[in-house]
Amino acid sequence: MGLLGIATTGAGFDRGMLIRGYYLNTSWSFTPGSVLYLSVTGGSITQTQPSGGNNIVRIVGFAISATEIYFNPSNDWIQLV
Repeated sequence: MGLLGIATTGAGFDRGMLIRGYYLNTSWSFTPGSVLYLSVTGGSITQTQPSGGNNIVRIVGFAISATEIYFNPSNDWIQLV
């Protein structure tokens, strides 16, 4: 419900948190162009909109390719009942 970020790795100036921008992860396999959501599994991103009771639905970005996203978390979110 607050500020979201993706932890980045590296040394020196490369270390930190990405709060908006492009991010590549070769273990992802998203459908290019799909909307991405905060997952109900902590610390994950999914292209499947959460649908269970008390789940939070929040858009966190868009898939640019299977392994690259544009991370731009929405300030809006809803809690399902």
